[in-house]
Amino acid sequence: MMGSLIKYIKLFIYSWVFCIAFLLLIGAVISTVSFFTSGEFKFPFDQVLRAVFFGFVGGSTISLAAILFKLLDWYRSRKDKKV
Repeated sequence: MMGSLIKYIKLFIYSWVFCIAFLLLIGAVISTVSFFTSGEFKFPFDQVLRAVFFGFVGGSTISLAAILFKLLDWYRSRKDKKV
C-alpha cells in the first residue's frame, strides 16, 4: 500500500515538473522569437507565475487521469473475473 502511494506521489511531482518546464520552454521560445522580430527580450515575471500555476493544474490533471484510468482497469478486470 505504501509503495503504491509513493509511486503516485512521484507521478504527481514528475508531471508537475514536466508541465512547468514545458510551459517555461514555450514562454522562452516565444520571447526569443519576439527578440528576433522587435529587438527586445521580454520574459515577464507574470509569465513565470502563469507557467507555474498552469503547470500545477496541468500536472495534477494528468496525474489524476492516470490514477482514474488505472482504477477503472482494476475495476473492469475484477468485474470480468466474477462472471
